[in-house]
Amino acid sequence: MWTQSGLSRRALMAAIAGLTALAATAAAQAQSTLEKAKADGYIRVGFANEAPYGFATPDGKLTGESPEVVRAVLAKMGINQVDGVLTEFGSLIPGLQAGRFDIIAAGMFINPKRCE
Repeated sequence: MWTQSGLSRRALMAAIAGLTALAATAAAQAQSTLEKAKADGYIRVGFANEAPYGFATPDGKLTGESPEVVRAVLAKMGINQVDGVLTEFGSLIPGLQAGRFDIIAAGMFINPKRCE
């Protein structure tokens, strides 16, 4: 017998199954990015051009809190060459989606303005 609660349970189970599949796909993609970086020996990282978090020194060296932390973390993961790309904060997600960087390192927080 079909009941409203039975349909809701089925819909909930289907949603859980879909989210599980999506999470597994995302995890597999993240793992392949790490594996590719290890195989290539380098990774391209997008950084927001926001001193003191990420900026270029007068001689062009990328420095700041984000690049230093990223270099330390990736070195522990076996990736010693970090090719940093400075860009405006608003270009980080589009740049990642377009393949200009492999990962991004910046504070990404939900706020009302970003939800618009």
